[in-house]
Amino acid sequence: MGYIVRKATKNDFEQINRLGAQLHELHSTNRSDLYAITNNPIEWEYFMNFLEGETTYLYVAVDTDKNKLIGHTFLREEHTPDIPVLVPRKILYMNILCVDDTYRGKGIGRLLFDYTKQLAKEIKADAVELDVSSFNVNAVKFYESLGLTEKSKRMELPLY
Repeated sequence: MGYIVRKATKNDFEQINRLGAQLHELHSTNRSDLYAITNNPIEWEYFMNFLEGETTYLYVAVDTDKNKLIGHTFLREEHTPDIPVLVPRKILYMNILCVDDTYRGKGIGRLLFDYTKQLAKEIKADAVELDVSSFNVNAVKFYESLGLTEKSKRMELPLY
């Protein structure tokens, strides 16, 4: 099998949304108090902002044998606030990393992440950062296997 990573195009929207629905189902099942049920979790405007932004990037993984989009990542450049208590840093933030359910465990996520690391080096970012839901144990293990470490924890106290 052959897999490639390339920049996304407008024509990829439907397939990206299909994959996004898989990921969103996981979130809406585990945290129905936060995530509404929808089959179209990625809106066109959000997609286009990443596709055409100057400091945003949208890449897809493709199974070249089947000409099928099997993963994607939404990335954006961030800078620490310009305040005296923080060291100035440039971050490549991973908004989304999504791999088709049927392709998980086949190196697609690693391929997309390796591409992300290379991009981060090209734009001279200090780090790659992301958020991962604590219920998504498989994703946490995956990111740890790539060398990511926990930076902070965001906690909540539901009041309902």
